[in-house]
Amino acid sequence: MIMDAARNILLVDDNHFLREAVAHLIRKWSFQVTAVETLQTAKESFLAGQPFAVVVSDYQLPDGTGLEFLAWLRETQKSQVPFLLVSGSYTPREVDGFVYLAKPYRPDELRARINQLAGLT
Repeated sequence: MIMDAARNILLVDDNHFLREAVAHLIRKWSFQVTAVETLQTAKESFLAGQPFAVVVSDYQLPDGTGLEFLAWLRETQKSQVPFLLVSGSYTPREVDGFVYLAKPYRPDELRARINQLAGLT
């Protein structure tokens, strides 16, 4: 089944409980979610050909960082998919090519950023 690209989110977070809770919230907001825990599985999900409206990625992953995933998307895949980086330990000096949301965040902040990036606001 092909999902509506405008409603399909790739969620990358290695914290199982947080990933499941955020995926549940995003589904409640009428999005489809592909939730993965590593940089490698995020790449594999993207390479599977599923169109994503937005990528929501934690900064620190077991096999790299969210910014490494962003660089891979932009440079290797030539993808301009909107990218939301979330982190509780990393604050970018400059935000170029992605949106940043600091942890902890409120659900309404996350929803507003996703809707903005998906072009639904």
